[in-house]
Amino acid sequence: MAIPRLELGPCAVAAVEAWLGVLEKKKGPLFVVFSPHGELREIEGRLVAEVVKRLFRDAGAAPGEIGNIAAHSLRRGFITSADRAGATTAQIMDVTGHRDPKPLRRYTRRELLHDPVLPKLFG
Repeated sequence: MAIPRLELGPCAVAAVEAWLGVLEKKKGPLFVVFSPHGELREIEGRLVAEVVKRLFRDAGAAPGEIGNIAAHSLRRGFITSADRAGATTAQIMDVTGHRDPKPLRRYTRRELLHDPVLPKLFG
């Protein structure tokens, strides 16, 4: 699991599990909004990005960092973190819904190029 389950204090895993219980489904978008008629609808990526940007701003991130954040940043961050944590490509694809592993390479290979161990191996 990429995010640890915490025994004490607020736990992100428990919060998501509780929310999924409210949604009463196993698949589909995690981020949803209520329509004026009380129906759940998928939230637009633009709105997710606005929330993430606000959280980064409130945490004291520099304006230049905030400008680079998009809804896709969450997906990319997950892929990169899962890869670094040792998840297999199949496990990552199961979460992200990718059908082809090629797009994942953009997020995993690039990280390998910045790994300080590589210059030691080839230097």
